Amino acid sequence: MTSIPTLDCSNIAMNLKDEEISVETLKEFGQNLFESFQVYGCAVLVNHGVCNKSISDAWEANKSFNSLGYKEKMQYEPGQVTGFHNMHGYQAMGKYDGPIDIDWCIRESFRFVPTRAKETNFNPDDSVPGYTEAFTNLWEASYQLAKRLLTSLTFPLAIKNQNYFTELFEHIHTQGCNATGLRGNGYQAVPEQLKDDKFAKSDRFTEHTDKGMFTVLYQDVVSGLQVQARSGAYIVAKHVPGSILVQVGEILQRVTADKIPATPHKVVVTEEQKKQSRHSLAYFLFPDKDQLLTCFDGSDTYPPIRTTQMTDTPDKLLHFEKAA
Repeated sequence: MTSIPTLDCSNIAMNLKDEEISVETLKEFGQNLFESFQVYGCAVLVNHGVCNKSISDAWEANKSFNSLGYKEKMQYEPGQVTGFHNMHGYQAMGKYDGPIDIDWCIRESFRFVPTRAKETNFNPDDSVPGYTEAFTNLWEASYQLAKRLLTSLTFPLAIKNQNYFTELFEHIHTQGCNATGLRGNGYQAVPEQLKDDKFAKSDRFTEHTDKGMFTVLYQDVVSGLQVQARSGAYIVAKHVPGSILVQVGEILQRVTADKIPATPHKVVVTEEQKKQSRHSLAYFLFPDKDQLLTCFDGSDTYPPIRTTQMTDTPDKLLHFEKAA
């Protein structure tokens, strides 16, 4: 298969209450999700039931913010913060630093954490009215979806406690206790004066794996994202209208003792993306910052580690250091 598997979520969709979903239905979906994760590290979800208005409102808020001038966006740049869980605000990542005087970024983003939004001034509602409400609504909808997906994964992993994974983020709504965030990304079109510049032709975001449990991604119609299957081949993550892409993160790999490996992926420059901007919304799910992460099967594949050791340490060797 040269495309990422598409899973129909109709029977476990978010418009259904937990009691309306049978154990067998959740078990069957969990097996399909597990198999897709094992082979491709990700899955495309359709008929997921996440409110279309929640998605479209956040989408428009993100595009409106990205269209602001550089100086206006920098008002919402928080500067140096202590602890990844406190990171909330605008990030002008990869700003062009070449011979041409131009405000242009490889990628820019706004990382939104609802509990931090309540206590900081780095909320762009003055520039984009309704931004905080739109991002809060989609953050919450993504959280509810993530909980259901993680519950379904307890079945193929033969975990008796169906709340095993969701108990890792019991304090997700408590200020200062969790780093889960919704990131609004913007990849600007390449300005005409940079069309031959090597910097402008480079990958928008080089190969990496996400740190969290997994990432819930709302994609643009503009291409660019590629994911690496377990075979080593890179696959284009094509936009499927109305779909959500879910990718495995490093923490899920760790707590499942490598049963579900993290997904290497990158954002490349396509001819389409040179001509027009690309946007995405990415929800990164993390356990509570002080949560002790251990292997679900009781094995010593990885030694116990706190979430903050994963999120606040750039050394990936630490993340995947095997037990002695």
